[in-house]
Amino acid sequence: MYGDEELSSILDKKLEEILKRRSVSVCCSKVYEGVIEITGIKELEEAINTCRTVFVNFYSITCPYCEMFHPIFSEVAKKFIGKALFARVNVSYNPELAYIYNIMATPTTLVFIDGKPVLSIPGYVPYDVFLNIVEKALRRTNCLN
Repeated sequence: MYGDEELSSILDKKLEEILKRRSVSVCCSKVYEGVIEITGIKELEEAINTCRTVFVNFYSITCPYCEMFHPIFSEVAKKFIGKALFARVNVSYNPELAYIYNIMATPTTLVFIDGKPVLSIPGYVPYDVFLNIVEKALRRTNCLN
């Protein structure tokens, strides 16, 4: 049979697995790796309802600041897999989504908490500033752990 130390180690691993699953189910019902591309209203609605905290970056392929912000958005997204969803919307192909959310310029990042837009971040945002915004939003939903 198992010794006390071995049994304790097995129990610790199982507890860790259960806690990881619980945090994923509380923060996100589905885990996405990196940034997803939204191509329509139904996809956006599904994305907004997948995680408690969702960051949607509205961009245009002709916008140099959008191109500069994309690697920052992607890098931050990698840090918070399973805790938040990060999505992009090309306003050239989805003007109706830009209209619905009153996007007047690109890049603009909307922050959704529990399905509702709570913050609009217009323009290019440096890495440290964006990371700080993401962490604050995740603390608000108890998903930063």
